Amino acid sequence: SEYDAADYLIQSHSVSYFLSLFDFQKRFDPPAACKWKLTAFGNPLVPAGEKRGGVSSSGGDDLRFGEISSTEEEILALQKFFPSDAVQIFLNSQCNERNFEKVAPDSRFIHIATHFYCNANKPLDSAFLFSSNDHEAPFYDSRRISRLRLHSELVVLSACESGSGGMSAGWIELVGMTRAWLLAGAPAVMVAQWKLDAR
Repeated sequence: SEYDAADYLIQSHSVSYFLSLFDFQKRFDPPAACKWKLTAFGNPLVPAGEKRGGVSSSGGDDLRFGEISSTEEEILALQKFFPSDAVQIFLNSQCNERNFEKVAPDSRFIHIATHFYCNANKPLDSAFLFSSNDHEAPFYDSRRISRLRLHSELVVLSACESGSGGMSAGWIELVGMTRAWLLAGAPAVMVAQWKLDAR
């Protein structure tokens, strides 16, 4: 096509975009000192038949979740890049909201490898999956993320379609999980716009 031979800006330059002037200003704030260099969460315990209703980004209205044991390998492979005494790893039953809220605010890099649910009609209900128990619900939604106070430099959401979202009332801005992390204080968020292969 006529576009095949075209020169694109992204081929020769790094491109960044900001959702607001506030986000742009935060990019130049000096990084805070954090106790943990890496905090990672993965392979939560998923109750048999766990599902979530609503309208997903791909059009489904009844999503079911299963075990994702490959995320353990993914997370354990990250450890070698950081000092052992500066890493916190939470897998299986330890991949829960209690540990997340306790450790994440004092982590330089946050890596979450779990299931993600995008509600295209109600993007603030979009959530990722933790292990659940009698006191904690398995889904941690965008509203709760936005209320955190983080000092992280980078958040990685290693989950299917974790970059999906929806428009706010009045179609003013794109909202969802990415926006929630930015509001919580993370200057950079790495997400996926598509489904991920387990390997």
